[in-house]
Amino acid sequence: MSPASPESGLPGIASGDGPVDEVVNLQGLQAVVAIATLGVRLRDDGTAGKTLLIQLDPPREPGAPTLFRPVGEYLRDAIAEGVLTSVSPVHRDGAPGFRVVRT
Repeated sequence: MSPASPESGLPGIASGDGPVDEVVNLQGLQAVVAIATLGVRLRDDGTAGKTLLIQLDPPREPGAPTLFRPVGEYLRDAIAEGVLTSVSPVHRDGAPGFRVVRT
C-alpha cells in the first residue's frame, strides 16, 4: 500500500518534502495546458520510478484561483489509475506544488 499521512486518511497522499529526480514547472500556464503538459510528462517512460517536483504559481492575491486544486485532482486520479504511487503537497521557494513518485 502507498504511504499516507494520518491527517489525510487517503492512500497515496502524504505530506512532506524530500529529494526529487526531476522538476516539472507548470508556472505561468493555464489549467488546460498545465494538465495536458503534466499528463504527457507523467506517462513518459523516462519518468518511471522517479520522484518529480511539480512547481505551481503562488496565488496572486488571497483567495485567487491557482492550479493547486485542478492539478491535485488530476494527481489523485493518477494514483487511482496506478500511474503514481504517492503525492505530497509541498511549498518550496515561496510557491506551492507537489512531490510525486511515479510507478
